[in-house]
Amino acid sequence: MLEISIKNVLEHLRQTNHDAQIQAETQQVVCILHLAGRDFPLFVKVDADERVLQILIFMPCMMGPRSTAEVGRLLHFLNKELDLPGFGMDETAGVIFYRCVLPTSDGKVDINLFDSIMVSIPRLAQVFFPVIAAVANGTPFEAIVGQVRDVLKRFAQRS
Repeated sequence: MLEISIKNVLEHLRQTNHDAQIQAETQQVVCILHLAGRDFPLFVKVDADERVLQILIFMPCMMGPRSTAEVGRLLHFLNKELDLPGFGMDETAGVIFYRCVLPTSDGKVDINLFDSIMVSIPRLAQVFFPVIAAVANGTPFEAIVGQVRDVLKRFAQRS
């Protein structure tokens, strides 16, 4: 079991070869994952009561006001099809992310579960980023729905 505190999470991530630091402004652990030639910021947050551990990775693209509805359709579709849904967006900030929240038991999470998620999240980001970026940049969801289904099939075969 991993006792969740910012310090313990940071130490564990460093032990598992993540280049992690504590972001002073937010008191969250941050790692920049380099995937397919892009930087994906990943944040790990422990709530004040140490009851919840949140892992959040941002897609390195911005969503304009014209693409908000189409991105929403795509993310809803992805979440419906995935076993571990978690794609979301902040319309105001124009950002797209994947979030996983782990409840704790007595301030601890299963270390194997945490490590499995830390392996899965970068894979999810890397696999689904191209279609997310296409829609965020103005391609209508309907125009790439077949491509999205192909990506989902390939992802399921690897899991």
